[in-house]
Amino acid sequence: MSYSLASILTVLKANYSYLYANCSGKLRSKPSSLKEYLLKYAYIQASDNKLVIEPSSEDLKKLKNALFFDFEHYYIKTMIQYTDYLKQTSISKTWNIVTFYYFLFFQITTLCKYTGLSCIYFSPEEIKNIHKKIITDFDPKMFGKGLYLYSVEKNDDHLKLVLYKDTSGVAIHERSWYLFSQCLEKISKNIDKREQDYLIIEQILNLMNKYKSNFPSRIRNLVNYQGFYAIEELQNKIPTILHSNFNRLFTLRPKASDDYSVQIECLIHIGTFLFQLLRELHEDVNLRLKTPHNEIYELQKQFCSTCRYDCDMSTFDNLFQ
Repeated sequence: MSYSLASILTVLKANYSYLYANCSGKLRSKPSSLKEYLLKYAYIQASDNKLVIEPSSEDLKKLKNALFFDFEHYYIKTMIQYTDYLKQTSISKTWNIVTFYYFLFFQITTLCKYTGLSCIYFSPEEIKNIHKKIITDFDPKMFGKGLYLYSVEKNDDHLKLVLYKDTSGVAIHERSWYLFSQCLEKISKNIDKREQDYLIIEQILNLMNKYKSNFPSRIRNLVNYQGFYAIEELQNKIPTILHSNFNRLFTLRPKASDDYSVQIECLIHIGTFLFQLLRELHEDVNLRLKTPHNEIYELQKQFCSTCRYDCDMSTFDNLFQ
């Protein structure tokens, strides 16, 4: 069963659609990613242990294009991973869970990219390049290689990009799930608590609170790397990922002690919610582009015509029906 998610979409469009209004929709133009923008085009200031980019009116288009390309890139990866998942449902159950996890991970990253709150990794060579572009005095030790959190802030008609070095030491997957929970909390604050959309987000946050925000990543690691679960699969004890009965989301009463089969069911509900939300967001973003395009659909068609699973375009319309 599908839901309109109208209130959530309204909040997202009202707060973030300006990031994509009138930016270019040509996927192969430059910059082709936010990282490329930072490495090649941005003028960067170091201030209070953060890196700040405030583009001029002329350079603002480059930043907006980069933000769009990152959003579009992860949306495409989501769709490809979804196809991969559909074609492996009859293979190993543990690998089925791993494949679904990456489908889910690309979805949460896509949503975070849409809101301008995400993370980005810089290699040693890339951080050297960043240092060359900083136009103010700074301590190089404060901005070493590794994971950075970034946020896009609106300043009148201009945008400001702020990057913070992530000093928590957690892996990128764990950090991404934490950012996703932050994103949902922000959205929920702008929705009437009596609405169904609010209840959906509240329940997903409840799951992430009881199981810890990165519980999907933990499940992926368990079934992928621990031999115990291979034995469980041989004994036919690994639960099958089934299409979601989304109404069940509202009846779940999660406990920290729930076994992994219950937590796997929760992954499905989160995936159902995100897949519907992202498809509508992507359609809205493309309506706001200065140069509308159909490249993503051509890329999907090309992928489906050449992939080893012999899928077709209708595959993308079949999830959770």
